[in-house]
Amino acid sequence: MDGVNHTCVKGLLYAAFSLCFLWPFVNLAVWMLPVSGEYKILVGTWGSAEWIQIGLNCIAFISGILLCVLHVFKQTKRRCSTYILLGLKLFCLLALLLISNTVCLVSNSLEGCHHSFTSPDGTHTIIVQETQLIHDVRITVHERVNPLLICVRAREVKNNTIKPIEMEDYALQWDENSVTFFYNNGRNSILAPLD
Repeated sequence: MDGVNHTCVKGLLYAAFSLCFLWPFVNLAVWMLPVSGEYKILVGTWGSAEWIQIGLNCIAFISGILLCVLHVFKQTKRRCSTYILLGLKLFCLLALLLISNTVCLVSNSLEGCHHSFTSPDGTHTIIVQETQLIHDVRITVHERVNPLLICVRAREVKNNTIKPIEMEDYALQWDENSVTFFYNNGRNSILAPLD
C-alpha cells in the first residue's frame, strides 16, 4: 500500500510540475484563436497570463523540490555526492524560477494597468488598458468575453504621458452596440464596437 501512495504522490507532483510548462501553450492557443479579434487572458483586472504563469512557476518549484527530495530519500544508500547533486538540482530549480518570474514581471509591467467598467444595463463589460510607452500612452479598449478572456475592440496612442483614467479625466457613453471612451476633457474619444 505504501508503494501505491508513493506512486500516487509522485504522479501528482509530476502533474503539478508540468503545469508551468503547459501554460505558455494555452496562451499561444488563445492568441491563435481562429476568430476575428485579438484575444488575451485576463482574470478580473489583475490576473494577467504573466501572474498566472508566476503562480504556476511557484507550484512547479515546490513540486520539483519535493520530487528531488523524495528521490534522494527513496535511495537506501546515500553518499556525499547524492547530497551535492541534490543541492545542484535545487539551485537550478531556483535559478529557473527566478529567471522565469523576472521575465514575467517585466512583461507584466509593460502591460500597464487595467480598469473595468460595466454598462448601465449590465450586458457589457469593458476593460480599458493604459500602457505607458516612453513618451506616449496607449489606450486599449477590450470587451470581456467571459471570465477568462478579453477581446480588443479599439486602440489609440496619444502623444503625452498623462493616463486619463489615472488622472480621472475620462467619461464613458454607452450605446446599444458600442461604447465611446472620452478623455482630455472630452476633446478626444475612442469608439469601440461591442458584440
